[in-house]
Amino acid sequence: MEKNNDTENLEFDLIDTAVIKRYFGLLWQWAWAIALAGALGAVGAFLYSKSQTPIYTTSTRVMVARPAQEQTTDLTRTLSNQQIADTYAQLAKLTPVLQKVSDNLGGIPVESGMISAYAITNTQLVELTVINTDPRQAVAIANELVNVTMEQNDQIQSGRYNQVEANLNTQIADMEKQINQVQEKIDQRNQELLTEQKIELQTRLQGVQDEVTATQSEINRLSSIGTPESQNRVSELRSSLTQLQSLYNSYQQSYTQLVVQGKLVNTADPQLTRLDKTYQLYQQIYVNLINSRESVRLAKLQYTTNVVQLEPPALPLLPVRPNVTGNTIAGLLAGLVLAVVAIFVVDFLDDSIKTVSDVRNLLGLNVMGFIGELDKDPEKGVEGLFVADHPRSPVTESFRTLRTALEFAGVDKPIQSLLVTSAGPGEGKTTIATNLAGVLAQSGKRVLLIDADMRRPNVHRPLGLPNRYGLSDIFRGTARMTDVIQTFEGPNSTTFQVITTGALPPNPAELIASEKMSAIIKEAATLVDILLVDSAPLIVTDPQVLSQRLEGSLIVIHTGETRADATRYAVDQLHSSGGHLLGTVLNRIQRRHANYGTHYAPYYYQNSDYFKKPKSRGVFARFQARLRKAIPSTPSDKK
Repeated sequence: MEKNNDTENLEFDLIDTAVIKRYFGLLWQWAWAIALAGALGAVGAFLYSKSQTPIYTTSTRVMVARPAQEQTTDLTRTLSNQQIADTYAQLAKLTPVLQKVSDNLGGIPVESGMISAYAITNTQLVELTVINTDPRQAVAIANELVNVTMEQNDQIQSGRYNQVEANLNTQIADMEKQINQVQEKIDQRNQELLTEQKIELQTRLQGVQDEVTATQSEINRLSSIGTPESQNRVSELRSSLTQLQSLYNSYQQSYTQLVVQGKLVNTADPQLTRLDKTYQLYQQIYVNLINSRESVRLAKLQYTTNVVQLEPPALPLLPVRPNVTGNTIAGLLAGLVLAVVAIFVVDFLDDSIKTVSDVRNLLGLNVMGFIGELDKDPEKGVEGLFVADHPRSPVTESFRTLRTALEFAGVDKPIQSLLVTSAGPGEGKTTIATNLAGVLAQSGKRVLLIDADMRRPNVHRPLGLPNRYGLSDIFRGTARMTDVIQTFEGPNSTTFQVITTGALPPNPAELIASEKMSAIIKEAATLVDILLVDSAPLIVTDPQVLSQRLEGSLIVIHTGETRADATRYAVDQLHSSGGHLLGTVLNRIQRRHANYGTHYAPYYYQNSDYFKKPKSRGVFARFQARLRKAIPSTPSDKK
């Protein structure tokens, strides 16, 4: 159980490593596109930033002080302070406030988007920030905004007391009116009483005056008689005259006080008493109203929130937007990220076969070989056999590895006939067939390569052989096999025999499926050690028929191009025809392909002179050196 667990963990680690290498290789393959996307993003962001109008910003701070006489607990005080600051931060952004700021500055546009106000946490400070295309206008707007906010604060705070004060003023005015009315009634009643008392005193004075005159006349008459009785009467009359004169003087004094000073002699008038009491009551109410109004005015001063500007706005020298440097960096990162995402999305949507795991998971087959992209010789063009012209190339080494894999595939019974086909055209099956024939010939085997693609033959092109006669002549009976066999003689002991197609027949499928073709294959197999047949792609029935008559078949897959569905259909066709499918060959693996470093790099880095040239420098050279150390050496077949 422990060994099984260890094996599963090892396989899991290998899969993870392969996935990581694959995506790393994918990024390395498209590094130029990622770099280009980053550069375009950076340039685009830079040009866009440069085209934008510069925006300047300035800030000022004000302190919102709570009323000095407000008594609250510590917690309530803290909450109230924050709430008050938040309230005034919102007040500064109201439309009426902004409109008044604009009016005070001569019509400068002031919009809510230009103003940012927030209360600093756990403080009574409010920070006002203004943005504008003109730095001086930004400062002017900030200052005026503070002034208008202070005015609005005073109006709002005063509004709580102004109504009460106005009501008290109205009551005071009404009370003053009523007091004046009562006073007028008192004065009117006093005037009436003065008139009445004046007439009454005049009457009394006249009566006393008449009595005094009469008494004085009686005294004078009795004094002339001289009798004792008359003298006694005179004494009595003189005593009465003294009393009358005293009464007259009292009346005269009251009359003088009444006329000159306007004072009533007798104030025991009930109506006047009621008026005096009403007047005193109104006076007391009036005094209370006056005191209440003064209390309201004092409370207005004591309980009004105070707004104080602590830090004036500074004139901005540099714009805050656009941030050319920041936008350029953001554009660069956005371009890189979008490029990476696009690469992974495209790779995810790409259903082509790219890795060994794709072959194993999608097709259930083994990979017999990994063939890299062939470097064409510009002097020879399409002619020439690569494995013969470049014996030390890593591509040639990969063909030797394919040769070895085929030898191990037939340990008990060596494979003497092999079909090379592909799922579709243009996937390199002819290249694989010709170069495989070359490396088999280099190992000392007698090899015969038959071009059975009688629709689009290509074997003769890279080998530089004529195609005037060949397989079609055998079918017509105009030539024997020995008559159409051509010999390719290349350098480095690369010599093998070839049968080209000759003239193309109108019915290739019938010829391939004929018994004559079976006889040709049997006869050819007796002449050599190994027979290779290059057939048409599996989009036609030719390979299915040939696979039944050959000991093994190989399907060539163009890495990154061959679709999984097409290959799966081709494999199903070979299986249904009863052919022996040995495996697949991954062809045209790019040097910078995601799979190249995993499957093909060992031979490439060990044997190729490419990376020894002076042109490899910088980061790429360091990457190559690290990759040489990371990939273990693999012995190559030197046959």
